[in-house]
Amino acid sequence: MKSDMKNIYELTDVQINTFHQKGWVGPLDAFSVQEVDSVKKELEAISQIELFGEKQVRTFQNSYFGIKTTINHHFACKSLSNLLTDRRIVHFLNQLGEENLLLWRSNIFNRMPKQEGIDWHQAIEYYGTDVDETEAELIFPEGENIIDFVVWIALMDISPDMGLLNFANGSHQKKFQAIKAPPEQGYYQEEKYYQAEAQSQHKEYSRSYDFNENEWEIESVPAVKAGQIVIFTPKVMHKATYNATTQERWVVNGRYIRPSVKVHPQRLIDDYRYEYGFDLKKHFCILVSGKDDSGLNQVVTKIQ
Repeated sequence: MKSDMKNIYELTDVQINTFHQKGWVGPLDAFSVQEVDSVKKELEAISQIELFGEKQVRTFQNSYFGIKTTINHHFACKSLSNLLTDRRIVHFLNQLGEENLLLWRSNIFNRMPKQEGIDWHQAIEYYGTDVDETEAELIFPEGENIIDFVVWIALMDISPDMGLLNFANGSHQKKFQAIKAPPEQGYYQEEKYYQAEAQSQHKEYSRSYDFNENEWEIESVPAVKAGQIVIFTPKVMHKATYNATTQERWVVNGRYIRPSVKVHPQRLIDDYRYEYGFDLKKHFCILVSGKDDSGLNQVVTKIQ
């Protein structure tokens, strides 16, 4: 099986160079339609369509954390956990330069018909919607050149007009200044729906970036088939366009990091209020590749 996987899921030198130069690569064949459809069905079963004003949005009940959120359903959804820890994904990521890897977060990106996308953004230290950048979700060790990954997985065939990814090629080499934008713009445009239960405070502004797309080579991901993946570093500027069709769009992603990065440093602070609403003390990472010699994070090798 290992030799078969190396033959089928081997990246070419061109694909590896593309990732490092542009900040992303894909679509790549990874899973069967049946594999991703089982994930879609399990997620659909824990969801419901709700109205936010005049907009229909699909919300998801996370039974592990006990709240509605799109975040970290791999803790309770077995098929999603299996997908995100699958050795096919791990093999791709190992080829891109990281042997030791933790899965530290997952997300559901469902888009109802005509639902807006998400504007240009990047994640370096992971401050979430915090424009003031006071509480990082990741603490990177000094002196290490760390590549972190997002693996974006299509749970269905997705055409460009359903809202695919756009990248500013090479922009992962630069950190863009976060700026305050009106609440109806920027990053919080999405969060106001999906983390509505967690948001206890009125947002006076949203997170945006001092970024001019006209200064960069912008490339759109072509049509993606069910089971295909796109791998990118969250450091690259990216956005997802709005769903212009009459179909729902189903995507999930997983985020992977080297074990020497401290994940959720606020996890053990008593009474800490995480912006997404769940109890950080219940969070842990999954070692999907290599070893963890750092001891910085709560780590398991699989979810029981």
